[in-house]
Amino acid sequence: MPESFQQNENRMEQKDVAARWAKKGEDVHYGYKNHGKADRTTQLMEDYEVTDASVHDSQAVEDLVETDDGIVHADSAYTGKAIETILAEHGVKGEICEKGYRNHPLTKAQKKRNHKKSKIRVRVEHIFWFMTNTMKDGLKMR
Repeated sequence: MPESFQQNENRMEQKDVAARWAKKGEDVHYGYKNHGKADRTTQLMEDYEVTDASVHDSQAVEDLVETDDGIVHADSAYTGKAIETILAEHGVKGEICEKGYRNHPLTKAQKKRNHKKSKIRVRVEHIFWFMTNTMKDGLKMR
């Protein structure tokens, strides 16, 4: 926290010192990020975690995954050895979308698998869509 904030009480009341900056592509955001786990059948949130915007999606996995989850559907942000280890520790199967890399684009088979996984994963995205588009002002509260 900058010293100038501490010297002026009014300024402290106007600043959210827990929020952080994050950049995704060319877009810059200040605030927080929701990480959620939902039941794919009922579309109800089972668990969630709120972090500052600078926290990567994959860092919230350990707090959300439980042994009785069975299968975890996630986008390509959740790839990597660390995620595979967490899922293996909980005995959970990962249906995580694959991602392409520079000079190594996805094959047709990978795209087909991702499409199949996305049909299930999108049910959770609908929850976040609802929060963003229907609850507009409610999301701006601290």
